[in-house]
Amino acid sequence: MADLYAQSLSQLDTENAFKIGRHIARAEASEQGKKVCLLNLGQPDFPVPAWIIDEIKHQLDLDNTKYCDPQGLISLRKAIVEHVHKTRGVRYSPEQVVVFPGAKTCIGFSQQAYCNPGDEVIYPSPGYPIFESFVRYVGAKPVPLKLSEKAGFSFSSEQLSELITPKTKLIFLNFPSNPTGGTITRKALEEFSEVILKKCGPNVRVYSDEIYEDILFEGNKHYSIASIPGMEKITIISSGFSKSFAWTGGRVGYAIFPTLEEALIFKNLNINYFSCISPYN
Repeated sequence: MADLYAQSLSQLDTENAFKIGRHIARAEASEQGKKVCLLNLGQPDFPVPAWIIDEIKHQLDLDNTKYCDPQGLISLRKAIVEHVHKTRGVRYSPEQVVVFPGAKTCIGFSQQAYCNPGDEVIYPSPGYPIFESFVRYVGAKPVPLKLSEKAGFSFSSEQLSELITPKTKLIFLNFPSNPTGGTITRKALEEFSEVILKKCGPNVRVYSDEIYEDILFEGNKHYSIASIPGMEKITIISSGFSKSFAWTGGRVGYAIFPTLEEALIFKNLNINYFSCISPYN
């Protein structure tokens, strides 16, 4: 059967959180009267707000079930840029926003869009497995950025600087972090930015995965590296609605790109892979 599949497919990894789902289901079925604590998926333990459910029902009643703009509904994209301006202090155009079926999709798309064979991808370790799973698949080189438990599962600007080379093409950042829960200060982001702007050219992209932006505790506040002056020109902000609204099955995520041209590239990837997301979402 080895000759049946493309050789590159063997380089595509996976996410074990889904692989163990059947084992968890079996445990839930066997542990009658006992609650099984789920630690595999990043799924909040509070319900989807009633107003979201009501609005989906309303949109279905309106027969809003046809194709829509592959870039995402303009009304949604306008709301996203207003939210990001309010929370990050950075002003974008709705044309820089692309909506995806969940925030995960854009991670692989980014590696396909920006990386040539031999390019290097820096990503946090331990970190969300999809950051790494695509790297070898697109012919790039994985460069793990080791997180320190003593440093609150973060890293220093010196560590980051040591990993950046002329072959660096993508740098993944994830705060609040999955799976560690680590957060970041604005001062630390300023230090990271200084290193990146000094060592990276204009064709390097920082992928800031901010999907857990509202899952914060103990008075912590979310900061985005895109808010640091100069970083908005090379940063992709990625987020969505799975975590903030416990709406993991809705599959609505988005990314904001530094340029209109890049947004159109990702819109075209949407067209080629799945056309568009469900408009009633």
